Amino acid sequence: LHGVWVIDIRFPPVLMILLVVSCEPRWPIAEKIVFAMSTCLLIGHLTSIYLAWRVPAAQYAEFRSALPVIPRGARLLVFLDRPGQDPTLDLRRLYYWHMADLAIVDRDAFVPTLFKNPMMPVHASVANRVIDTVTGDPISIRDLWDGADAVKGPAILGKTDALARRNFWGSWPAHFDWALGINVAATTRLPPQLRPVRTGSFFTLYEIVGR
Repeated sequence: LHGVWVIDIRFPPVLMILLVVSCEPRWPIAEKIVFAMSTCLLIGHLTSIYLAWRVPAAQYAEFRSALPVIPRGARLLVFLDRPGQDPTLDLRRLYYWHMADLAIVDRDAFVPTLFKNPMMPVHASVANRVIDTVTGDPISIRDLWDGADAVKGPAILGKTDALARRNFWGSWPAHFDWALGINVAATTRLPPQLRPVRTGSFFTLYEIVGR
């Protein structure tokens, strides 16, 4: 669904594969060397993928096991707490930013940060367009408080920045049903509209109450 997004990163591996398969070694020993090198590179690549995703895969499994508490069709807001309960947790990793998208698959949830583009078939419903954005990131604790403010919230909703990211968290208590907090520390002060329902090793699911 990402179209040509980060094509500068994704295309070089394809180019190298095309380069290898287009070669035609003329000597038997060369064929054996190319085969051995290709096998070693493949094994090394698969090993690096396994090591890179071993921890996130366990975290994804833990998160998905908690998703049944969210009613189907709920609107889900995502926020990060830095440094939070675990300062060593690297929240720059995109798999934390897009983890909430699993709720779309498992619970038919609406997640505004799902990557969308006019050329793609994925768009927000008419009812949710007020809290939608073409591209966006999880919000911060400060954003959470600003969006819950009775004056600031309505004022910032719908505003766009230089990267065409639309503000979707203004007045969030009136527009969202649930929230996902990642790496939230026990000492972090949160708006009173968030009622914790399910807590994992690195996340908390909150029901939004008090509308």
